[in-house]
Amino acid sequence: MERFSLVLWDIAALVLASSAIVAVVAYVRLAASRKQDTRLATIDKQFQLMLAGARDAELGRVMTGPRFADATDDQVKQHFWINAWMLSIEAQWRSGMLTPAHLALSAEYLLSSEAGRRYWERAREARGQILEGDRKLAELHVVFEGAYEVGLTNPVAPRQRS
Repeated sequence: MERFSLVLWDIAALVLASSAIVAVVAYVRLAASRKQDTRLATIDKQFQLMLAGARDAELGRVMTGPRFADATDDQVKQHFWINAWMLSIEAQWRSGMLTPAHLALSAEYLLSSEAGRRYWERAREARGQILEGDRKLAELHVVFEGAYEVGLTNPVAPRQRS
């Protein structure tokens, strides 16, 4: 009887340990999900601000300070419109909605215009400074840097889909 009781205690300890492991795994997954949700909500707020700057050049200048002192109203609006597009691409890349091929094509299209190249020239340094510890953002940056460099040496329209 005593041996049977020890076996029951061992089974109870295993069930309790298993339950604790399941609870920890569930907590970690929930925390990661909340972090991702917060990140995407923040990107959405940034997106809304970029659209506001795209509609109103003076508001765009307020958000950027002296970096756009020499830019025309149209250039300021284009910058913010393209930045909103960039944030959308970033959110899609982070969430897994874009494949690497789609990301490369998006970069190629976005940077194929003069306004797109001008955006990257203004934004690339600042974006490059925030890459540390963010693998997805670093991957995105490398793809856009590559598309930008190709566009400098071969400024043609994006490839046609076959």
